[in-house]
Amino acid sequence: MLKRVKIGLIGALTFGLLLTACGSGPSIPTGAQATTAPPESQGRIAEGAVSFETADNVKLSGIVYGHGETAVILAHMMASDQSAWQSFAGELAGQGYTALTFDFRGNGASGGKLNYVALDKDVQAAIAFLHSHGFSQIVCVGASMGGTACAKAALKPGLAGLVVISSPLTVSTMSSSGVRLVISDFKKLTPAKLFVVAKGDADVFESVKTMYDLSPDPKQITILPGSAHGTDIFRSADGPALRDLMLKFLQGLEQHT
Repeated sequence: MLKRVKIGLIGALTFGLLLTACGSGPSIPTGAQATTAPPESQGRIAEGAVSFETADNVKLSGIVYGHGETAVILAHMMASDQSAWQSFAGELAGQGYTALTFDFRGNGASGGKLNYVALDKDVQAAIAFLHSHGFSQIVCVGASMGGTACAKAALKPGLAGLVVISSPLTVSTMSSSGVRLVISDFKKLTPAKLFVVAKGDADVFESVKTMYDLSPDPKQITILPGSAHGTDIFRSADGPALRDLMLKFLQGLEQHT
């Protein structure tokens, strides 16, 4: 499924973007159930299906993987859902992290209607949910529109790290406006940052480079040799490199806390 998206660059410069993604409904770990307060022996949150509300009272659906001290939010692409992150979320759990996938409003099992203006509000709700369960070390990882939403949410305190993969500066459709990053935003992106884009992903290549160029340290950028977009990179030849990049980034954050 293809959706045409506009990418707003700095000032009057505008890029056209096709955000392509596909995904089935979210898969819940075997035996998982909705959780409230987990048993102390299981960590901060028991694995499985969870739900939490946004500031404007939209109920979002998520899945928790693992029991680590560091929590990693995984935000999905347009025309996708949280299942796109399932495999990597399992890897994070195996590496000692807590991973939280979720469906943006109007997607997958979440309530509400599609609203691209509210993408960062959904991420903020995920951050607040983790804070409420005692997590102080939280990283937001987003692919395509999910990366833009994570970056916008990172303008407020609450994140230790930010990973932006194949993301535009503005997310909007032909019929709807959406979340947007402007020049004045970037000086506020104070968490440690990793930007990733494929060299052949022409629709967002300049956007990701702009984010990197305008953001303060600490920051790093990796340009992968292929052309895959967002979580589609996992299914490409660059998949192992992307996994390694993110794991090393997370390990580096832990070493500096």
